[in-house]
Amino acid sequence: MRRVSEDSSDEHRYDDLLDLPHPISKNHRHMSLHDRAAQFAPFAALTGYNEAIDGSLQRGVPKTELSESQSEELNQQIIVLAEQIRSHPLAAVCYYHLPAENMHEKILHKTKEMSSDAREMLLVQHQEAAIRQKAKGQQKRMGTYVTKIGRLKSIDVLHQQVIFMDHTIISFQDILSVHGAEKKRNT
Repeated sequence: MRRVSEDSSDEHRYDDLLDLPHPISKNHRHMSLHDRAAQFAPFAALTGYNEAIDGSLQRGVPKTELSESQSEELNQQIIVLAEQIRSHPLAAVCYYHLPAENMHEKILHKTKEMSSDAREMLLVQHQEAAIRQKAKGQQKRMGTYVTKIGRLKSIDVLHQQVIFMDHTIISFQDILSVHGAEKKRNT
């Protein structure tokens, strides 16, 4: 094996290394790609950051106002669900969802391991962003339409809410459509 040239301008100084076989350890077995990736997981700088980015990529849409006939049809579907509530019917409810007031709450909650200085700096950045937003003036908050599929626990007519078994609560005024309720036929 020849010596590597000390001259950094020599573009062929590592040519003899190109033909060498890949080294295989005799003492350690080959590590899977999953295990190799897992060893770097503790170094993720901001836990929750990717979720926050994904959430910000969703563009908001204005809330759709239902016509009188659409509202009546939706009310009928809710009545049918209320009649079947003892059997906990499976339903798909499409509703308007506004994002949380504090978008960085998830990041701040998950960064308890951060130093107090880093956490404070992140909080100051969020407060500055809120001040800039107020200076721009009130903007209409935009949400997204989400479809929740699951078994219903109850329908609270007094508070006008549909409650799923997993304790998800959806207000009647946010519901766009309901599917999955079987209509009983009068015969």
